[in-house]
Amino acid sequence: MKKEFIMRFAINNTELQEVFEELHNAQQTIYECYRKLEDMGVVVMEGDSGHSEE
Repeated sequence: MKKEFIMRFAINNTELQEVFEELHNAQQTIYECYRKLEDMGVVVMEGDSGHSEE
């Protein structure tokens, strides 16, 4: 016998937006760190990662 469960989450839109902003900022910081490592010759970034600098 198959049982189904449905879950609903109530999320505050303001809090959700803040989380997405924090994720975006973290992604930018990581990208900047990779750029610094690339400038130092530690890493080589190849190809198009699909990210653009803002």
